[in-house]
Amino acid sequence: MKVAALILAMFLAAVSAAGQGKEIPSAEYFEAYGLAIQKALETPHRRTKKVETYKAGKLVRVSEELEERNAKDYFRILSSEKIRVRVKSDEYREIKGIYYCRHNGGKWIKSKSNCSATQRLGLVSGDSEAKETFSSELLDDAGKKLRLYTQTTTYSGKADATVTSPTVRSTENKVWFNEDGTIFKREYRQVFNGTNNYSLLVELYDYEAKFSTAPPIK
Repeated sequence: MKVAALILAMFLAAVSAAGQGKEIPSAEYFEAYGLAIQKALETPHRRTKKVETYKAGKLVRVSEELEERNAKDYFRILSSEKIRVRVKSDEYREIKGIYYCRHNGGKWIKSKSNCSATQRLGLVSGDSEAKETFSSELLDDAGKKLRLYTQTTTYSGKADATVTSPTVRSTENKVWFNEDGTIFKREYRQVFNGTNNYSLLVELYDYEAKFSTAPPIK
């Protein structure tokens, strides 16, 4: 049994190491990421994002975001947030310089200036010095070739018990790129004080999505 357990442990360690990809300079990672973001701004697409936050291993908050953009004269973003049983949402559209907004599925408001109450879902920074590593690997997902870039950050500072907000201990940002350099998928994980306190962001891009650019009201 001990020999079998040792062989299994060695096998799992080898698989883990193989899946980490090769280390790369940070400049390569940020250059690929920056170019992909620029392409997304210039290319019609639909992006969906979901963030789940766990406290003591229990799901306490879910935030979702849907974005549509045709890179010319149409932009839409719909965000929602559920904290336990309370749900709220905001929707904002910009069409040919006219703004349309509504809150919690209510009536649309038309404006010539930005009327959005939506706050983009942000990322929390760490509390102390950070150690970052970057890696890259090629993947084949059912005939679809992807390149996976991973950024792992570990914070060395000790948690301050007097701080009420959670302190980030580590993060992992994984981004899958299509062959043309556009983003296919993104996963971002933050671990706070205690391994059972964490959040997970999953983001998907669809460059073939069809959506209406008609104004919601006249």
